[in-house]
Amino acid sequence: MNSLFLLQFCCMIVTISLALLVALSRFYVKWVNKRYEKSRKLLVLSMICLSVHYFFQMRYGLRASGDDVGMLANIIFYTPTAFLVTCAIVNLECSRRSTRRCMLGGFVGCCIIYVAAGIWYICNRSIHFGIMLYILYALFIACIILFMFSSHREIRYRRRILETETAGDMLPYMRYTYTGGMLLFACAFLILFTILSSKLLMIFGLVALLLLFIFVLSFVALGFNILPIEDVLDDCTPEMAPDKTQAELTEQGNLTDPSEKRIEHIEKALQEWASSGGFRDPGVTLASLSHQLHILRSDLTYYFEQHLQRTFRVWLSDIRFQEVQRMMIQYPDYNNDAISSECGFSSRAHLYRIFKQKTGMTPGEWKASGSYQALGDTDTR
Repeated sequence: MNSLFLLQFCCMIVTISLALLVALSRFYVKWVNKRYEKSRKLLVLSMICLSVHYFFQMRYGLRASGDDVGMLANIIFYTPTAFLVTCAIVNLECSRRSTRRCMLGGFVGCCIIYVAAGIWYICNRSIHFGIMLYILYALFIACIILFMFSSHREIRYRRRILETETAGDMLPYMRYTYTGGMLLFACAFLILFTILSSKLLMIFGLVALLLLFIFVLSFVALGFNILPIEDVLDDCTPEMAPDKTQAELTEQGNLTDPSEKRIEHIEKALQEWASSGGFRDPGVTLASLSHQLHILRSDLTYYFEQHLQRTFRVWLSDIRFQEVQRMMIQYPDYNNDAISSECGFSSRAHLYRIFKQKTGMTPGEWKASGSYQALGDTDTR
């Protein structure tokens, strides 16, 4: 039993374990997010594809037969694996229409590689592809770059949407996208070179496997923190393209310029919504607020960004923060969990971060400070 066989066996066991981890963690989440669950299935399929690949490598000794045969097997299996992982990421990051477009592009790339390999094999009846192997390798590199670019582009787009359309806790999302995404990109970069030779595979194969392991762990961790919000991206208007900013849209006239009377109507509607406790819903988004108030989202966006010079996220966080201060004064016996839930924060940690950002102190420190008493005296008067 040589070291190459042991490496392949180790990779097979790890990928099987990762597939089970991703699949079984479904039964331990607090709530179900349909978009995340679809990505979970895609990631499980990708881990199964890797497991089958390593099984075939061991069973038929493909890499042991020569670097060219092993490289061919890597390209055949790693391409759909990378495609499935990219689909899992893109499905989380963009609307259904954009997801279908990205999946179609990736599927075409995979088909080109398979068709080229199939035609060569039919014509030559040999698994030694010669110069054709390097053509397939070039196509493989092009597909990986396409997958990485699509993922990075959609991650940036979703972050911008979340910052403008929602007011929830973005820390779990940021941890996943930036930690998991960077690790996955590093893993893909290593794979591009390690498949060229068995020596490189022995040196960097375990590193790539470790990066993949951490990426899957970050994906599972996201599942325990993600909220069941489905419409943030799918409700985005057509003009909200990934390559356009809000400022550009305003210049182009895509955002309406409401009259003073319309501004007053929006302001009154928002005041009534806040007075009725609408901000207490942790899943409220700009889209849901638009539906509740029967006001165009473009008008709301203009009101927040041009009239108030603030985003929806900042505006809603300020309202929730003021309510937190009021409740701490009026109900000093309430703990932070109860207050955060009552005021619309998705978690106590989210409340702590907002409080620290606004006051430079934790809720406990603020209670013990003079500002707490001063605010209470002002409210009393």
